[in-house]
Amino acid sequence: MLSLDLFATRFEKELHEGAVDKLEQRLIDNLNAEMQDLLQRARETKDTKHKKSLQNQFEKIKAKRDEILKLILQKLLS
Repeated sequence: MLSLDLFATRFEKELHEGAVDKLEQRLIDNLNAEMQDLLQRARETKDTKHKKSLQNQFEKIKAKRDEILKLILQKLLS
């Protein structure tokens, strides 16, 4: 029993409690940064094919971000 509680100190619990939230936030921040980069690149290009491919990539990343946000909201509401 003592060996199981060896790493269950107050400090260890504080580290683990916010780890998932920090990971989710970092993932969302990275996806937002990617979306901003794609928007900037789309504004700068004149080629319509390139612009269309950037728009498709933007929509994929946005769908991924929205799915993560939806899961977080479901977790909060449950």
